[in-house]
Parts: sequence; C-alpha cells; structure tokens
Amino acid sequence: VSVGINVPSDRLGVKDIVKVEGRELSQNEVDVLSLIAPAATINIIREFEVAEKHRVSSAFRVTTPYIHGLGPARS
Repeated sequence: VSVGINVPSDRLGVKDIVKVEGRELSQNEVDVLSLIAPAATINIIREFEVAEKHRVSSAFRVTTPYIHGLGPARS
C-alpha cells in the first residue's frame, strides 16, 4: 500500500491517493472506503493503463464486521 497526500490534480487542484498493488478491492472494502471518502474515485489499472474507473456510492451499511479501518474484525 502506498499513500500520496496533496498530489497535484488538474481537476481538483490537489488530491490524496491510496495505491493498493496486486489485488482489487472487494465490494465491502469499497463500501467502507465510501464511508471515509464519499467523493472517492477508484481506478483499476491493468498493464499500465486505466482499465476501469468508478466513483464510490454511499454505503448505508457495511455487511462484514469491520473494526479500526479497512481490516476485518479478528477474534
């Protein structure tokens, strides 16, 4: 995971970036992300090109028990 803060953006001026390499987020992870960053855009990069681009939608509830961020609860 890599994080960039205040990265220059033509459209927004500056933006924050979270890069997750080697996997795609599950729908529950995207739902949690939408609670934290409701205006987020998710870009799926394949072979160095943007393959998909999605804006998150508001999640009214998260169906998997999550505690302290994006990780699943552990017993």
